[in-house]
Amino acid sequence: MDALSQTLRVVRLVGSIFIQGRFTAPWCYQSPTADSVAPVLEPGAERLVIFHLITEGECFVELPAQAPVRLVAGDAVLFPQGHAHRMGSEPGLPPARGARLSEVLARRPRLLSYGGGGPATRLVCGYLACDARLGRMLLAGLPPLVRVNVRGSDAGAWLEASVRYALAEARSPRPGGAGVLAKLSEVVFIEVLRLHMNEQAEGRTGWPASATASSAARSMPCTASRRATGRSRNWHARPTPRARCWPNASSSWSASRPCST
Repeated sequence: MDALSQTLRVVRLVGSIFIQGRFTAPWCYQSPTADSVAPVLEPGAERLVIFHLITEGECFVELPAQAPVRLVAGDAVLFPQGHAHRMGSEPGLPPARGARLSEVLARRPRLLSYGGGGPATRLVCGYLACDARLGRMLLAGLPPLVRVNVRGSDAGAWLEASVRYALAEARSPRPGGAGVLAKLSEVVFIEVLRLHMNEQAEGRTGWPASATASSAARSMPCTASRRATGRSRNWHARPTPRARCWPNASSSWSASRPCST
């Protein structure tokens, strides 16, 4: 069994897709650190990874002290170390201001639409959570930003179609819509890791063949023991945080009033 499959056997992932956005240029929002949004998205989670999938148009993502990265339709980007980041129609725009994160995400997935009326970009935002130790094992050696393009393959076409289906199901009256979103977020996350591994030159980073495999091997006996005794490690509940805002922890959603449903 390969190293990634070994690791995924022992890592308990929990997640969902929480934003479906349609933004028109010019637009920009500031996404806070994963640690700061974890109490809202997955209370008690020790480690959270945010990801975005661009389904139409293009945009830029900016991390502190790094050059902007252009994203196009089919690009999936995740932030393994939980860095704050800025998404926008072009680099250097000021972030929008608006509603608090807890208000925006009172209903999920939330459909958000705002901007200046120019070319449109559609994207979905999701997350995966796990405990801190297993998170380090799974994400060891990854850069602050991982970008891959899921288009150009049967798997990518299936993935995008599945995202559209899951979002439609989440708004339908049929039961189980939230469960579909949760499982699909896991699939998106795993597929991004698989594509990233494929794109790395052999021996360039050593991830995950060395770090992940050795970490997985070290953790397997402990995990097997917990399973055998029926015990598992629980995430520790954290105190309720002070109010935070989306997309800017010190401000709010939109510079011009967004339309959200």
